[in-house]
Amino acid sequence: MSQLDMNQLLTRLLDKVADINAEADIIANQEKAFSLKADKGELGEYKVTSSQQLGIRLIKEGRVGIAYSESLDELALDAMLQDALDASRFAKVDADQRISVAGSRITTDCAEINQPDTTPVEEKIALAL
Repeated sequence: MSQLDMNQLLTRLLDKVADINAEADIIANQEKAFSLKADKGELGEYKVTSSQQLGIRLIKEGRVGIAYSESLDELALDAMLQDALDASRFAKVDADQRISVAGSRITTDCAEINQPDTTPVEEKIALAL
């Protein structure tokens, strides 16, 4: 999913939150992993995986509901929003719960954390072997 698509998705989700007269903060995470295993000069495993998660903390009338989804399709996100809303109905009113920094975005360009990988797959396989 491109950054533009993700922004549109999050904007649409926050618009739905506003439509139900609630507030929310969202945590979005995408991960990609590449794994190779070699044994005695033979490639035993070649695995590429990716995952994505979206979590929401919804606040409605001083009550908090939390839910998450690993699917980013619209139906799954609607269900996630409904789950958070349903959970909030059973929570105690907590006046201290609020969204204090609207529109914030936490990212990092720290070299130790954000390490772009431009090494061709063939070189990685050769190194593993």
